[in-house]
Amino acid sequence: MDRFVLDCLRHIDPFATGDEIEEYGMINDNDILFVFKNGNRIIFDTLTNRHRLLYPKGHKLTDKENKREFAIRLRALMKRACVDQETLATRLGTHQVVISRYVNGDFTPDYVRLGEIAKILNCPVDDFYYKEY
Repeated sequence: MDRFVLDCLRHIDPFATGDEIEEYGMINDNDILFVFKNGNRIIFDTLTNRHRLLYPKGHKLTDKENKREFAIRLRALMKRACVDQETLATRLGTHQVVISRYVNGDFTPDYVRLGEIAKILNCPVDDFYYKEY
């Protein structure tokens, strides 16, 4: 395990040695997937130094969980594109309150609006969907 990956792991657990990792790998330019020997799977965002535990394999997401996952992805993609809520709202021709509701996980955009957001953030629409790794 190289030093960069070990430093990322230590953001998740300051006392980690790497022995508890079954496997790890980059899943895109910014995210590392860590699979632990205990079965936990964690994605670490190298841009924000934040991590999150993934749902167990085969878990069917509820509507609330889908909104939460969308909000997490939207915030990360906005940060990566250096686009704030006001800018995104202006480019979409909507109010910042609408974007705030997306970012907070209150609701998700329809598929047409999602395509517009993806175009502005220069990413594929698939980047907004929860993926099982």
